[in-house]
Amino acid sequence: MAANIQDLLQCPICLCQLKQPRILPCFHSFCEKCLDTHIQISSQGSQSYFPCPSCRIITKTPNTHSKKFPRDFRLIKFMDVLKSVVGKNNKSLCDICSLEDKYENAVSFCSECRKHFCFDCERSHRSKSCLSSHMLLNVNREESANQTTRYCNSHQDEELRFMCHTCDLDLCVVCVIKDHTDHSVIGRDVQIQNNQRLIAATFQNLHHKIWKIHEDLFNLTCFEGRLKGRYAESKYQIQKQARKLMQRILGDEKKYLKELDETFLEKRTEVDELKNIFRTDLTQLEIFQSQLSCLLSSAELDAGHQDQLLERINSLETETTLENSPILQTFKRFVPGGLFQLGKFEEISLEQDTNHISNFALVSMSDTTTMANGETLLSRSQSLNILEDLNPIIVKTPHRLSDESGINDTADERAAMHDQSGTNKNKRFVQRYAVSVHPICTFGRQGDSSQQLCLPYNICFTNNDEIIVAENGNKRIQIFDKYGHSLKIIGQGDMIPRGVTLLNSKEIAITDELTKGVKIYNIKGELLRDFMPRCMTLPYGITSAQNGDFLFTDMVFETVSVIKQDGELRYQFGGHGCSDNYFDNPGNLIVDRRDRILVSDSSNHSIKVFTKHGHFLFKFGSYGTGPGKLRYPKGLAIDLYGNILVVDSGNDRVVMFSKEGSYMGIVLDKSHGLQRPTGLCLSKTNLLAVSMPDISEIRVFAISS
Repeated sequence: MAANIQDLLQCPICLCQLKQPRILPCFHSFCEKCLDTHIQISSQGSQSYFPCPSCRIITKTPNTHSKKFPRDFRLIKFMDVLKSVVGKNNKSLCDICSLEDKYENAVSFCSECRKHFCFDCERSHRSKSCLSSHMLLNVNREESANQTTRYCNSHQDEELRFMCHTCDLDLCVVCVIKDHTDHSVIGRDVQIQNNQRLIAATFQNLHHKIWKIHEDLFNLTCFEGRLKGRYAESKYQIQKQARKLMQRILGDEKKYLKELDETFLEKRTEVDELKNIFRTDLTQLEIFQSQLSCLLSSAELDAGHQDQLLERINSLETETTLENSPILQTFKRFVPGGLFQLGKFEEISLEQDTNHISNFALVSMSDTTTMANGETLLSRSQSLNILEDLNPIIVKTPHRLSDESGINDTADERAAMHDQSGTNKNKRFVQRYAVSVHPICTFGRQGDSSQQLCLPYNICFTNNDEIIVAENGNKRIQIFDKYGHSLKIIGQGDMIPRGVTLLNSKEIAITDELTKGVKIYNIKGELLRDFMPRCMTLPYGITSAQNGDFLFTDMVFETVSVIKQDGELRYQFGGHGCSDNYFDNPGNLIVDRRDRILVSDSSNHSIKVFTKHGHFLFKFGSYGTGPGKLRYPKGLAIDLYGNILVVDSGNDRVVMFSKEGSYMGIVLDKSHGLQRPTGLCLSKTNLLAVSMPDISEIRVFAISS
């Protein structure tokens, strides 16, 4: 049996008895030297990992090789126990060979060294001059280490077999009977056993403490790794987002400066040409004026000269004037944008622009609003006054012929605008669409009290036509009726909501920028649960599928994640890019009746459609202002017929597409008061609500087919 146990204590590498065993994280033990050799061979080629020789599990290579791994104290203890068992069965073992894990039977015992020796070790002991005076006893004649018996000093023939605790002396039986009758006396063997038990208990306690320290060190190392990983990830995301913003702003700056330089160069070239023409005409006119002055001073003027003068005078009426050059009558003015938006150009009339430029330049610091990130924006009233005075550029865009009642007049008409020379330069294409809208109400203004709003990014309807508004600026959810009366406020200050959706008609789900997670409230405003999936860094839009799963977009990693109701990730797709399967600043998303996932890919200016498993189907929309074009689309909604309504934020309108992505027309535009809309929702009773965070307003319309 001992031989079989010894086989279990063999090193899997050298197949010899384990020497100074070291244990790996997979709980396999090897000799220290064998493990060093294996690590050196496996780590060639500057690898930082090596496989376990037994189970092949990959382990990270430590700096100090095998000495970094803990000793296998259980095997060391087991070998000690095995040694004692083998020693009992074989009377005694050589103490010198046992140090090298060799089990050789002892043939002699040295009373001075207190060691057992085998035949070879005895011969070595005798050969040493310093040990030659020691007495070696035959173990066959005397057993174990007790061959030298201790005797009492008072009674020479009596062995010391007892111990007095009172006097702390070793006693023989005569001393116990005569001199230590009332003392606390126990047998010497019992005392030795008690001492052995105390030593064994102390050993076990130390063993437990050592392993506890090893465990604490391991946990601290793991925590340090997680800490470094989180730090590196957050640092990378901050740098990535900052680079994206800086690149976008610098790109816009270059684009606008280039466009402004080209326009200015064109205008200045035209001015120089006209100035040359006018200088030539001025010289000719001054010469002609001198001629007329000489003729008028002359006493006589014949009929021939009069006819020539009349023809010359008539030709002056057709000379070039400034009014014949319409290109000089207009120019571009740059209007600053909102948060993280550089701005845009507007076409203006130079004749009417004198007051506008002075008013724009004289805006005082008291009339501006300083944002948290350091940007300074015009106040709302001044921004509206400037925008209302601008003459917009005429572009090819669907034109709405219906009046405020929503009645369409004609279909597929074309209206041509002609300049003074009669050439057709700008056209407006008119396209019929099959919905009409009726305004219901407009509510909200900048503020933090009830009935007021601040940055209402997203909205949704309840089954009772109540409007749930996610106020990012006021850090709350506010519920209104369809006429704009405030009913309830939820989570004041406990959140920074961005996206909002309604679950099973009784629960409200929001994406929270404060906790970087999802929160679920009931209609009464009580927090039911919240969770922060590992895949979530900065959630934006949120919606739910028919099976109850949550879907949300991520502003940092630019992905779409599908999670279960308990917060467990089901799958994820997307990433930063401009191809079909990737996104650039994805915003809102929605799931239609066929479980297709529609995502507004804002900076790619398109709507992308995926299967419920995240496989790309098709996309529609591209950058522009004409029919079927989009600029920074945001909110999405689906009507009763499956048609897709899209908030075209950059073009200040809401447009409609078919379920296959075919363009159908404009539903709402600037004539309905839209200014940079973002949120969109459609109720079961065909109420359409649009949120505009820049002006803190929400407009509600009734639509009909």
